[in-house]
Order: sequence, then structure tokens, then C-alpha cells
Amino acid sequence: MSDDRFNRIEIKVDKIDEKVNGVKIDITELKSDMRQHMRVIEEHVAGDNKIIEHISPMLPIFPDLADMVKDYTFKKEKDSRRMAVMKLWSLRIGLAATTIGLLTALVSFFS
Repeated sequence: MSDDRFNRIEIKVDKIDEKVNGVKIDITELKSDMRQHMRVIEEHVAGDNKIIEHISPMLPIFPDLADMVKDYTFKKEKDSRRMAVMKLWSLRIGLAATTIGLLTALVSFFS
């Protein structure tokens, strides 16, 4: 907020001559609080502007980034399914090999 605008607000606040429950409002405390809060607000807005300034160049990339995430998710899911199928077939082949091995051992043992 510019100092000129702030001074106009202070003048308007000084003109207030209201009474609350018969006690005059202490305007000087209000003005000092307002100055402190304005500094914090200005810092906050400056921080927001800095964030926007850093993010703005990245905005054209976001549609491509969404596609990249979809591709990555698809590949990850595809690999997961492939590993599940491979695990199933490995289990089946392992079971068959173990059965054949036991049968071969039994046949050679009894022969």
C-alpha cells in the first residue's frame, strides 16, 4: 500500500469520533496495528508474486506433464500385470518340475 493512500486512511480514522459505551476509541493503537499488519500483508503479497513469477514459465509444460504421468502410470500398471502373470507361470512350472522330479526319483528308487 502506498504511503499516500495509507495517510488518507489515517486521516479518515482520525476523523472518527465515535464513542463506545461512553469511552473514546484509542485511535493511535489502531494506527500502529494497521501499520504492522500492512507490512506483513505486503511481504505476503511479494512472496505470492515471487511464487507466481517462478511458476509462470512452467505453465506450458503442465499438459505434457499430465501426459507423462499417464504414460508412467500405464507402464507401471503394465509391468505389474506382467510380473503377476510371470509369477503365476513360474509357480505352475515350479510345481510341475517338482512333481516330475519326485516321480523320477521314485521311479529310479524302485527300479
